[in-house]
Amino acid sequence: MTTTTENATPNRPDQARTFRFDTQQARKRVTVYGLVAKMIGIETKARPIQGKDGPYAHIIETVRLGLPARSLEQIGQSYGIPRVTLVHLAGVSETTYKRRLSKNERLDPEASDRAYRVARIAALAETIFEDHGKAKRWMNTYNRVLEEVPINLLDTEAGTELVETVLHRIDHGVFS
Repeated sequence: MTTTTENATPNRPDQARTFRFDTQQARKRVTVYGLVAKMIGIETKARPIQGKDGPYAHIIETVRLGLPARSLEQIGQSYGIPRVTLVHLAGVSETTYKRRLSKNERLDPEASDRAYRVARIAALAETIFEDHGKAKRWMNTYNRVLEEVPINLLDTEAGTELVETVLHRIDHGVFS
């Protein structure tokens, strides 16, 4: 749903300014944020706001400090992604991951950023398909447009952008 509001400008009352606010897109951003925060184990507020005190700032700070190692487990369990794949996507060795998990340590910032990338794309898929099961299947099934299984492309930023583009095309009704 799109809401349009017209207000007269203070200097020229005869001209109206039009503002478009796409409530559906705003709702999707809130949903993606909430799903990502839940997957990586971050407490959230009901509505994300911008600025240094907003929840996005909290995610940035958490990723910079390092996500808890268990966040990879949460992402994997939620979307049926094997541990081996997640460890590869995060760019850490299996032994390092097991050690950090057993000692309840955090991932380094780079691995945390990669884990966040996977969670963000998975949450975007769930929001677009409006069904957790469909998103899970889509993420783990070969895609003709991508010529790859979407989850396998999330090890690079370029691959992530490609998967995100295909998801937005699906959202806008473009055959993908």
